[in-house]
Amino acid sequence: MNCPNCNAPLEEGARFCPNCGTPVQTAAAQPEEPVYEEPQQEYQPQYEQAPVQEEAKPFPVKLAALAGAAVVGLIVLIAVIANLFSGSGKKNMITAIQPSSEDAEVLVISEAGNKIFKKTVDSSVSSSYYSLDSSMELIRTSGKILYYVQANKIEKIAEEVTNAWISDDGSTAVYISDGSLYVAKIGKKGTKIAGSVVTNSICVAPDGSAVGYAVQSEDDASVLIGYIWDGGKEATSLGKNKVAIALASKAQYVYYVRLDDNNAMYVQKKYNDETKVKLNDTRATLYLNQDHTVCYLYNGEKTVYCAKAGEKQSLFSYSVTLKGHDLKSKSNSVRGTSAVTYNVKNFTNQFFYNASNERIIRLNNKLEAETVAKSSSTLYVAADGKTIVYYYNEKIRQVNGSKTDPEPVDLVSEIKSSSDLLGVLEDGKTICYMKDKEFFVQKGTAKPVKLLDEEPDDLQIYNGKVILYCIDNVLYGSTGGKATKYATFSDDIVTISSNGKMVVVALKDKSVQFSTDAKKFVKLYE
Repeated sequence: MNCPNCNAPLEEGARFCPNCGTPVQTAAAQPEEPVYEEPQQEYQPQYEQAPVQEEAKPFPVKLAALAGAAVVGLIVLIAVIANLFSGSGKKNMITAIQPSSEDAEVLVISEAGNKIFKKTVDSSVSSSYYSLDSSMELIRTSGKILYYVQANKIEKIAEEVTNAWISDDGSTAVYISDGSLYVAKIGKKGTKIAGSVVTNSICVAPDGSAVGYAVQSEDDASVLIGYIWDGGKEATSLGKNKVAIALASKAQYVYYVRLDDNNAMYVQKKYNDETKVKLNDTRATLYLNQDHTVCYLYNGEKTVYCAKAGEKQSLFSYSVTLKGHDLKSKSNSVRGTSAVTYNVKNFTNQFFYNASNERIIRLNNKLEAETVAKSSSTLYVAADGKTIVYYYNEKIRQVNGSKTDPEPVDLVSEIKSSSDLLGVLEDGKTICYMKDKEFFVQKGTAKPVKLLDEEPDDLQIYNGKVILYCIDNVLYGSTGGKATKYATFSDDIVTISSNGKMVVVALKDKSVQFSTDAKKFVKLYE
């Protein structure tokens, strides 16, 4: 399944595109647990001549239009907010949301403090595009105006914009206006770098210094010619049917596909074709490290590793999925048309999961696969990057993932399902779970504390240190012991969401409130 707006690949059950923020479904969904599965499907983009894509539907939906479906509408709205809150967990993380399309007022919420910056734009917000740490944002309106958003500023960039991208570091906006491709350093006027580009061929270097794109050949419309623009007056041609899918900073390394060779994937140093390394015979899922100097490729049968466009190395002769390591918030982000950027410096000492034999694997510094434990796919990696809590054989276990074949510690026994492990705090010791239909919290192997005789209405991990849950109109919190009352609301809580240091609560009376300490709440919507 691909995004209807930017055509980026979507994980199964995704509510919003992680690349552009466009809603992809309106059904109510349960809050996500901090266990990260990467997309496994092969992505084959359909190249189209710009501008051809339809405008995305405005979001969030106007609350006044939700008569007769107030509860569902609030869940959809809270899902929008929760999605936008997901990011690096840094204190400068922001999100821009719009209460109503009538007055076109945009609220910018910064995680740094309990303040809201307000700005009126031309019309309703259609799409959002975030930097990798979510500290900077582009928004595109239904009036095709592109704006740049900071914690206390919203600036107009361009008009007649049909699509946009932002560099990982947030320094550069790339957009299509009137069918031409522009690059703009934030705060400066855009520069036209190409006309009539193929919409789905755009990729941006993490530092914003280079842009990859493709155009149709003047002699044969079925032939695409790939280009790399790196700040000069003219772009450099990659050649016929070579389309860039990712670029390292300053285009030091170029990842591309050969359309005339079954979409085979390559990487090469800058524009030196003699240094090219064939990564795969056909397009596969490509994971890139933070500066795109290293790639990890998964094709459904085996995995390979390539650093600095050097010799390709086989890692595993079987399929594995890369597992996230940040319990506070999602650390991975899908960027571009086919590459997946994972916000880590390197792939060594990261954890992988092999579903075929239920094993957790660590890639050591020698690029050797070391077995850590046998597990179900439900596993959490603590903030230290090495402590793992997982479910296996009716037990919740903890293990030091930095060791090979370490001895696991049994935290809880007689747990019937992996879904009964509800959450883990960032210390990797404090867990919450269901047992015999009762809700418990427990620190390590200490005596468990029963919080409820039933499963809580909603549960979130706040700031990696607090277990939040609600019963009717009361929000409770536990750090590993008996829960205390955090906040009481005027109506029953429909759902709560928390990522980083923000907590958002939606009530049955159609109001939405947020807090940066989970105790003092400010009303956003009524």
